[in-house]
Amino acid sequence: MRAFRRCFWETIWAFHQLP
Repeated sequence: MRAFRRCFWETIWAFHQLP
């Protein structure tokens, strides 16, 4: 479950950092 949450947040953060 922890890995899933990590992947989820990593994706959200990536979109947030998009130019």
